[in-house]
Amino acid sequence: MKLLLAEDDAMLGASMEKGLEQAGFKVDWVRTGNHASTALKTQSYDVALLDIGLPQIDGLE
Repeated sequence: MKLLLAEDDAMLGASMEKGLEQAGFKVDWVRTGNHASTALKTQSYDVALLDIGLPQIDGLE
């Protein structure tokens, strides 16, 4: 299962990426709302985990 992880906190994002990969997910990790928006427009994901406090565009938009 392919997952988009949008998290700007480096420690939290790295921990989440590692745990999700260990659980069998293919993870694309981005750190800004603009990068998340671009990834969602250009790639296909089964799941997106979005931080609501992302820089540039928040996870609610």
